[in-house]
Amino acid sequence: MKFRDIAMAACLTALYLPAYGANDNGVTGNDWHSICNNKKADRPGGCDTYVVGVVSGIKAQAAITSTKEPFCAPPKVSYQQYADIFFKYLDNHPEQRHELAVILALQSWRDAFPCSK
Repeated sequence: MKFRDIAMAACLTALYLPAYGANDNGVTGNDWHSICNNKKADRPGGCDTYVVGVVSGIKAQAAITSTKEPFCAPPKVSYQQYADIFFKYLDNHPEQRHELAVILALQSWRDAFPCSK
């Protein structure tokens, strides 16, 4: 993914969230669940764009700091798969949705793609 694409994803996400009342503590799983949990239609574009930004940020941070990523996804996992895993996690864990969305996203991918110890 090119830097331009990552920057565009970040900008679109930043524009998309204020309309949905992200609180002062950050965007929660409840925020994304209410926006993206539409069983009758495709998820709005901002939902998947958020996931692209989070995954790209995690990968960039690991590369810049020369550390391992916090989950061990196979090389060809698509952003769509990451999004599906995250939104399924939100559906399956309503007791955690008050937590920061980025933490829940990370946990969903750790659960789906654990690293061997």
